[in-house]
Amino acid sequence: MNKSQHRVLKKNQNTLLLGPTIELDKQSIRKASSFIALNDLVEITKSENRNTIKVLKRKNCLYRIEQSKKIIVANVDHLFLVVTNYPPFNLLTNANILARAANERINTTIIVNKTDLVQTDNNFIKNVTSLIPCKNSVQSWNPKILRCSLHDEPSLIALKTKISRIHDKSINKETAFVLIGQSGVGKSSIFNYLTNTTLQPTSEISAKYKKGKHTTTSSTSYKHNFNNTSDRAIYIIDTPGIENFGIRDLNIENIRVCFPEWLSLQKHYGACKFTNCKHLEEPGCTVRNMTEKTELLPVKARETLSKRLNLWEILLAYFNRKRSKRNQNSPK
Repeated sequence: MNKSQHRVLKKNQNTLLLGPTIELDKQSIRKASSFIALNDLVEITKSENRNTIKVLKRKNCLYRIEQSKKIIVANVDHLFLVVTNYPPFNLLTNANILARAANERINTTIIVNKTDLVQTDNNFIKNVTSLIPCKNSVQSWNPKILRCSLHDEPSLIALKTKISRIHDKSINKETAFVLIGQSGVGKSSIFNYLTNTTLQPTSEISAKYKKGKHTTTSSTSYKHNFNNTSDRAIYIIDTPGIENFGIRDLNIENIRVCFPEWLSLQKHYGACKFTNCKHLEEPGCTVRNMTEKTELLPVKARETLSKRLNLWEILLAYFNRKRSKRNQNSPK
């Protein structure tokens, strides 16, 4: 009997690529496909009669739920949410991705890509900024924004430097970085640059539908080393484009993690009248009062809070729709 540990580098119904490489029979691959996720750490026990695959404890798991649960990747050290103004930016989809990342305690950076093409629409930038908690809020989850373009070498160097710094600070010898976002935002182009390969195909945006084409059909992990040290590997992971990202298993309390500044507001200006305030129509709501009392806030801060409140309303509407559908489908 022989035991060995491996990382899942690529996985679909018929393929299971592990690092270090190990040969598995087709039956083992088919069985493993039902419970293994990309970037899982697995222990394989080989005996004369069969292979046994055991998934080791996950640090976190990035998944979405629509009709069923779909795991995208596990054991993420840092998530890069790639956004652009074209194809059109979907605020709800990207907010849902961040809500899942926050609840899985995954550190996140928002990459505003193709900045050479998007001479940045103000409304787009405001929507992206609304995903970020206000400054000076009490928070452990604190995503940043990084602008990037394949035609701007300094921005690409800045991205590589950020990855190297996160990796160097990690207590683990191996770190995993995931690129996620809508179709056509340039994830695969960034992946190819970071890995110095052409592993992932890229394509133009659909002019007819103004949407990105699903060029990447399966998630891929590439072992890379920016600092040329053999014992400290970096894994860069590209994922297929996502247009809908379900979080129906989360609740309102879960998504409050994405709005930590409201706790700071209440500490400074008093708590809302009701402890379960949704900051919408309730009387005595501190957050809503602050957005209305314009003389108390600088213009930029007032605008930011207003955008954040708008995002909260969008997320609540999403949850209400999901709740309504569940009630309609539940047995009478």
